Amino acid sequence: MIRKLLFTGAFLIGSYATFGQTELWSESFEDDGVGAGRYTVSSQFMRTDSDDDYFGRVDAQTLIYQDGNTPSGFPINVNAVGNYMGANGSFYIAAEDTDNTTGTIIGTADGLDEKIVTFTGIDISGGTTLTFTGLFARGETDACGVSTYDDTDYIRVYCQVDGGADNLIMQFAPDLECNIPADVTNEPLHHDIDMDGDGGDGPVLTNTLTEFSASIPDGSTANIRLEIHMDAASEEIAFDYLRIMATNPLSVSNESLEKGVQVYPNPSNGLIKIKKANGIELTTLEVYNLLGDKVQRINLTNMDTIKTLDLTNLASGIYITKIQDVSGAILTKKIVIE
Repeated sequence: MIRKLLFTGAFLIGSYATFGQTELWSESFEDDGVGAGRYTVSSQFMRTDSDDDYFGRVDAQTLIYQDGNTPSGFPINVNAVGNYMGANGSFYIAAEDTDNTTGTIIGTADGLDEKIVTFTGIDISGGTTLTFTGLFARGETDACGVSTYDDTDYIRVYCQVDGGADNLIMQFAPDLECNIPADVTNEPLHHDIDMDGDGGDGPVLTNTLTEFSASIPDGSTANIRLEIHMDAASEEIAFDYLRIMATNPLSVSNESLEKGVQVYPNPSNGLIKIKKANGIELTTLEVYNLLGDKVQRINLTNMDTIKTLDLTNLASGIYITKIQDVSGAILTKKIVIE
């Protein structure tokens, strides 16, 4: 099942790290992630007798298409002032005319318009209030009516958490009818904020790799999938430095607390138990909502091995508990109240 999630957190960002986010996962394409097993790609190829047909890793300085970790010797062509700007490192993924199978091919050209990059089994258990971010750009930067992208072209990002729904969280699409009513061809590529296939509601992509962000559900394991459809010459895109960030990282400052303190059941109806091992002396448990507000404080001094806590006054949702011992060490755990 595929769903489209409209999050208010899907936006262009410039200095989001100032909010104190912690990186849980990233991919910057600095080496061949397919060969290393970090992700899969439906098809990577370059047509060597043309610089307008390719999908795969590209050297950010030389524009040389990479055959695995080996430079192919063949550069791509980027219409916008010759290159993409703002790459995170030395490589990015780039695409143009992704369905072309004629000529001499490096790699595997499957003849399909759509190319898919998939990341599976991403550990997102280390925090809450999560966002997916990535750098995105277009290579052909002409204006409305004379650009090259059509209503069939897109970049789509999907996220699946803990085996749940496959959610569309981010999309880039042309600004349809930007110059003439009913004209859906030769339009510039934009951030399609409401993900309806018409990018007129978001900022236009440029040849500078720019960071965009979308909220994703909290959980334990995530799968991320990018779908790219660019089926004609000069329909050029690039992306780089994909990340999952947490606003509320979960951490522990004392290994003995991590091993010796349990909070269960989780999820719960609001009645939870805290169990401690022998030798651990706890002092307090504080409960915070995802906005960072402290909503409850419980005294744990001189508690028995197991103590039942009543949090039924709290609304259903995700909370962060901070458990402190007599030494001042703090154990942070995420709980869910249903």
